[in-house]
Amino acid sequence: MPEIIITEKTLAKSVTPAGLELPAIAWRGLFKDYLDMVASTTEAADAFHYATFLQVFGCTLGRRLYVYHAMKLYPNFYTCLVGQSGLTRKDTTWSRGSDVLYRLHAWTEGESDPSFRIVKGIRSYEGLLDELSGERKVRLIQLGELLSLLAKARQESLGNIVPALTELYDSPDLVNPPVHQKDVKPAREPFFVHNGRHYTGLVAKGADGARRLRRVC
Repeated sequence: MPEIIITEKTLAKSVTPAGLELPAIAWRGLFKDYLDMVASTTEAADAFHYATFLQVFGCTLGRRLYVYHAMKLYPNFYTCLVGQSGLTRKDTTWSRGSDVLYRLHAWTEGESDPSFRIVKGIRSYEGLLDELSGERKVRLIQLGELLSLLAKARQESLGNIVPALTELYDSPDLVNPPVHQKDVKPAREPFFVHNGRHYTGLVAKGADGARRLRRVC
């Protein structure tokens, strides 16, 4: 009996609802080049690849580029890939993007306190500020499941996480640590990016979770 090997390339690409398809004009320049490079390696939706490359692109530019619209708007995108577990290839999509991101920032690997780093999860508000302390730190927080962050935010001792994420989204020039955290240095010109994935079945956990999800995304 012949051996049959199924790889992701042989699987049919998942069907994206028409309303979620990105217009052709969105795929230009580096975004089109990236899609051409990764699209045939997984059946993930093209829109997932677009959201992922937004963060690759943003983390590489950092605070070097901004658009002025009442304030400086930097390319520090907060994204969340929402889809069914195991079928929509959310993690696979991110693995493609993170591989490119690590290669682009390979020069930081030898630094004792690297200017760029991917951090898995948020343990506390103080830990987040410690990661960003110093000058022009670029940090991408990776959450395998966004619900874990929402669960932490419901705890009284960690209720300041969501307000902190909101503040960091505006890319302030200076973020001072709490007064009692004397061993944490201020974060000067930080660049913070949030990457999350969310299983559609968990949205039904309750209206409160959905409300918190909208606040973060």
